[in-house]
Amino acid sequence: MFDALQRIDPYLAGLCILIVLAATVYVLYAGFARLNDWLEGRAEYLLQSWAARSGYELLKHERKMEYGPFSALTTWVQTIYYVTVADERGHTKRAWLRCGRMLTGVLSYKVQVHWDD
Repeated sequence: MFDALQRIDPYLAGLCILIVLAATVYVLYAGFARLNDWLEGRAEYLLQSWAARSGYELLKHERKMEYGPFSALTTWVQTIYYVTVADERGHTKRAWLRCGRMLTGVLSYKVQVHWDD
């Protein structure tokens, strides 16, 4: 059996290894892309649910890369939004929202609000 392995063309063996590595990288990339899409959708769901539960109409929302008023207490698994909402009387307000907990991120249902004055 080992004699058969020794007779494999080194070029062909290298090509097979390269194909396996490329396929592995592709699968990992596709998996991370799908996970990222799911996490973004989950954060969007938390945002929409918060607005509905709080009695606000969500007029505008923007995902932010900076942490806003939450600063150092935010981890990379949480999502920050800057939103404009309208209450039942039509008054508009602006706020920063942080979706998720420090360790579990958007897997939790926690949404924190910091209103602009």
